[in-house]
Amino acid sequence: MLPPRPSSTTFARALLLSLFATPLTARAWVPPSASCSATTSAPVQDSDCDGIPDHVEDANQNGRVDVGETDPNKRDTDGDGASDLTEYLAGTDANRDAFLSFPEPMVFDLVRGLDSERGELEFNTLLRLRPRSEGMLLQYAPEVEYAFGDGMAAELELPMENERVAALKAALQFTFHVDPRHRWAHGIQVLAEQKLQERETELAMLHIGKVRLGERVSLISISGVQGVHARESGSVHAAGLVNLSAFYAVAQQVLVGVETNLRLDDALEFDWMVMPQAHVQLNHHARMQVGMGAVKGGPSGVEPMLSTRFIIEM
Repeated sequence: MLPPRPSSTTFARALLLSLFATPLTARAWVPPSASCSATTSAPVQDSDCDGIPDHVEDANQNGRVDVGETDPNKRDTDGDGASDLTEYLAGTDANRDAFLSFPEPMVFDLVRGLDSERGELEFNTLLRLRPRSEGMLLQYAPEVEYAFGDGMAAELELPMENERVAALKAALQFTFHVDPRHRWAHGIQVLAEQKLQERETELAMLHIGKVRLGERVSLISISGVQGVHARESGSVHAAGLVNLSAFYAVAQQVLVGVETNLRLDDALEFDWMVMPQAHVQLNHHARMQVGMGAVKGGPSGVEPMLSTRFIIEM
């Protein structure tokens, strides 16, 4: 178990001491296979040269990476692009690679991951192109997401269609449980959307479940009910929603998968979407998702759809 995160004052003092008391050559990066204690005057072993001693990373000294520990032989235990020391000083989980642990569907995305940590901030935009008989439909939705607590997040979104604002959307998400090994998790999401042109208000309550099978396969289900209130007629309708997605990690920073959306309303109208997609982690703060599939719904029946989402995480 890592010790409590040092205060900013303690960290600043340690940084100044290391800068002025340690020879420049000793601060240079050395390969993980070399022992840091052999190249510096430090009295403790730091096998991966990440700035955290081995006995701190492997607290019980059993040679395994247990829950709450990091790998003393890897500078970046979770492979998310931020070193163990960077995450330790930032107070984040150095064993959590959000990109691989619980990937999010592209079209029906989550309000942060189920294993989100307090203070996470995300900006993203979904762009969709749908050719129709009456012309090309361009849909895009800039949004901001913020985790106000561990496993608790809120979202504001502005759905657009061509040159106009189509709706106002907000969401809350709460995580019930995350397995310590990040193998499974589940939670709930509440969505509210005000459609401006149709003059409709939509409310949805959804259960989210995620399972990891081995190190490469992730399965996600999002299911629940939706209520629709038409302001002009005063009518109220209901629908069932299901999103099923599967992802495979072809590399540390690349995922491929397929997302399906299903909707059945109380008039037995059935709409669906199938979207094969790829996710690429560009760096620790940015990733991109692209996909091309088909959607049934709207005046044109079945339509092709090209989608992409660009994400910035803080």
